[in-house]
Amino acid sequence: MKKFFISSTFYDMHAERDMIQNIVQPAVNQKLNEQGEYVSFSDLRWGIDTISDTTKHRILDACFDEIDSCKPYFIVFIGGRYGWIPKELVAPYQNRFGNIEILNKSITELEVLYALKLNTNKLNRCLFYFKDDAVYEDEDGLKREEVIEHISDLRQKIEKIAPTQIRYYNSIVDSQTEKKLADQLVSDIYNIISSEKALSWQERIANQMKVKFDTSLPGVTSQWLDGLKNESIDLAVLLYPECKIKESLIINFVSQIRNYKRRNFIYKLFGRGNNETNVIYINVGATKEISD
Repeated sequence: MKKFFISSTFYDMHAERDMIQNIVQPAVNQKLNEQGEYVSFSDLRWGIDTISDTTKHRILDACFDEIDSCKPYFIVFIGGRYGWIPKELVAPYQNRFGNIEILNKSITELEVLYALKLNTNKLNRCLFYFKDDAVYEDEDGLKREEVIEHISDLRQKIEKIAPTQIRYYNSIVDSQTEKKLADQLVSDIYNIISSEKALSWQERIANQMKVKFDTSLPGVTSQWLDGLKNESIDLAVLLYPECKIKESLIINFVSQIRNYKRRNFIYKLFGRGNNETNVIYINVGATKEISD
């Protein structure tokens, strides 16, 4: 499973963030299903204005730790707001950034700079969406002209470092503009995942035979057992945890298969399904290489 960190200011980007969760994620996962891949999105949203400095430190910790967790996958939307500037609260995080200047930068810019630093050699896994029709206004401590200057400077940094990963879009005002942006995101994310050359063992397994079960396993168990008794091949079973089938049935299935396939048997639980997912992946021909 691949996880993308979503970065943006909050108050002006709820539509984009909601669109990712409600439209983009199910659409891109439907396309990726044949590759046995699944993507999710880390969407950290909160209000900054009324919380304590201690809580703000925890927010900074969460931001940078989650970017670490998601690397190299990163998406940012840049519109007409520059966002919260943590000021001196950011000083303890200088070691994460090395020689990059971090004082007087907004949390959104810090997220971008941190992602650029982490993913220097994998910038093709990052996506930068610039809102062309953004509206600029005064923000806390910043005049409109200063907001424009900060955002322009950030966009220029991205344009210099990762020009091929930049996309331009207009505000979501209706279903048509929402669909246009959603289609762009689905295409971009799908292309990123599909272009990765080195497949994990999960991908290599999931690209093999797939069998769907609506409610239960017993009837299919005997079918597969009969078909595998006399085959000198390995078997791998992978279960999406949100599948309706009880794990006890899977464990029972595995124990029966072990009687026929004692060597190099692979049993792994991985991935996540959406609300409609009810799938067990069964791979015939798993090798020791796959289990590594």
